[in-house]
Amino acid sequence: MTTTTYAHFRDVPKAAWRWPNFSPAEIACRGTGAIRINSEAMDKLQALRDRLGKR
Repeated sequence: MTTTTYAHFRDVPKAAWRWPNFSPAEIACRGTGAIRINSEAMDKLQALRDRLGKR
């Protein structure tokens, strides 16, 4: 499992964000803005949204 950490969600490179139905701000810590991205988990969440037809 690959987990990538950024001090703030604004630090996530746009080219690195491959989940169109989510935003880094929505995944980040509400208090600090820090974000830890688990690619495998995010891929599964995106696949679920795709299957359910949710945007």
